[in-house]
Amino acid sequence: MKTALITLTGIIFLTATALAGTKISDTVTASRYAKPDTYVIPINVKIKSWDEGKILTTLSILDEKIRNLKLPYEGGNYRVEENRIWDTTKKRYVTEGYIGTIHYTFKLKNVQKQNEIFTLLNEESKQLGFQYTVGSPHWEVSQSKRQKVISELKKALIRKSLKEAKEFGRELKEACTVESISFNPFSQPIFPLYRSNVKTLSAPVPARTFQRISVKANVKFSCYKRGGKR
Repeated sequence: MKTALITLTGIIFLTATALAGTKISDTVTASRYAKPDTYVIPINVKIKSWDEGKILTTLSILDEKIRNLKLPYEGGNYRVEENRIWDTTKKRYVTEGYIGTIHYTFKLKNVQKQNEIFTLLNEESKQLGFQYTVGSPHWEVSQSKRQKVISELKKALIRKSLKEAKEFGRELKEACTVESISFNPFSQPIFPLYRSNVKTLSAPVPARTFQRISVKANVKFSCYKRGGKR
């Protein structure tokens, strides 16, 4: 959908004196639906061993094979720490080797490429002895596309604010101008982990549903009696 949806929320505040004119504060929201263009797959790999060096070697081997897929991803950050568990007999924590983890977030344009990822993980998990979990795969609007939409929405909010200034001026019989516009930052939802090793090489794909992108702005107007001093 190309048409932006613009709504007014909150309360319009007015203060006036005979000399200073009127001050107005308003909150304006603009929204647009965009089709997601990136399929995101978060993956977390975990391996346990008494040998810290073996963990590092295993993660290194896997990381090289992941890079050889030539698929776009973020992450590759790893961590190795002691595997501390609670001993119910000794009533204290004891160390049983080490745990190594490494995280990847794949961002695919072609969703079918996910099968290459799962094929590799299934084969290498048997060879290298690690486990992996798959986060909640989902479609999202890429950063470049999102920024383009947000830029257009900001322009729509500016046009709306200028139009409001004229409308307020007619109602108040004053000359109204936009004093300031403050855009609120955009926040993205958090997707929790929910799946363990995928046993099939053909994973399901969530529907690519249009996503709503919104920008909110706090706008302040200054109005003065026509012919008066600002």
